[in-house]
Parts: sequence; C-alpha cells; structure tokens
Amino acid sequence: MYACPHTKLNLMTRALGLVSAIALLALTGCGDGITAPKCDQCDELRVLTDHAEYRQGTWIAFTIRNRTPDALRYDWCSVQHVARTSSDAPFTVRYLPSRRCGFGAGIDEVREKMVTLAPTESTRDSVFLSGAAFQGQYRIHLWLVDESGVADPDNPVVSNTVDVFPTANHSLVGR
Repeated sequence: MYACPHTKLNLMTRALGLVSAIALLALTGCGDGITAPKCDQCDELRVLTDHAEYRQGTWIAFTIRNRTPDALRYDWCSVQHVARTSSDAPFTVRYLPSRRCGFGAGIDEVREKMVTLAPTESTRDSVFLSGAAFQGQYRIHLWLVDESGVADPDNPVVSNTVDVFPTANHSLVGR
C-alpha cells in the first residue's frame, strides 16, 4: 500500500489547528468576543453581558451567577454601568444605592431590594444606555452585601468590558 509522504504532515497540521482552536476558546472563555471579567470577587459572583458590543440608546443585558457553595447577596439598588473613553483610563466608580432606588436611598431600601442567590443560582438583569452615552468601553458594577445589607463600597464586582458605539451589531430593544 502506498502512503503519501504528506499524510503525516497533514495530520500534524490539523492537530495543531485543533489545539490552537481549543486554546483560543479557553482564553476568551465566554465566546462572542466576551472575555471573563477580572476583580477580587469575580470568582464568587460572575457578571457577564450577553454581547461584547452595544449601541447607545439600548439595554445592556447581563447574567449574574453565584459560583460558590454558599448563598450570596448583592445590592440591586447600586447596580450601574460605568464608562471610560480610553482603554488606558481606569473605570471610576462610586457606591450609590440611589442609582436605582431613588434620591436618599439608604440601608432600608438596600435591605428591601437586596437579591439573594442560592449556590450556583443565576439571575438576569439589564441597564439602559442613554442615546447620549459616551462612545467607549463600559462595565457593569455591583456590590456584594452581608445579611444586614452592608456593602464594602471599595470592592465592587465587575462584568466583562463591552464596547459602545453607534454601529454596534448587538442591541436589545426593550428589556
């Protein structure tokens, strides 16, 4: 039987291509151009947007997943999107329960609206990007709270970074 001398080379090339594809998938982790977020508590609570890019005037939809064997709580009132106009600039964020719960919101509103996720449970949420939102990069920020609703204001959980620009391919109309 005749064996083509290129058969071994062809199999090695295919194997290398498969290994490269697997490595690329492992690096991006989430598909669709979405990369895993990085923060002190991201291994406990994962926040991932549905897409890597959005248009102004649309909703950024995301999933919040408890990745621990314990129940986790987060402050729904303070969930927010934060922009930066340069990839070199930091995301500047401030803990504000009044973001979603109104002017003067405090610990009582946080306790009332706090979301508890059982181990491995997830939930969906969204935030609206104004039609006048800056073109740039955005992240979702939220804060874990203890049983009494107290957050560590200096340690938010963050989502992956998304790009916002007028011709983005993904947008949600409505919620």
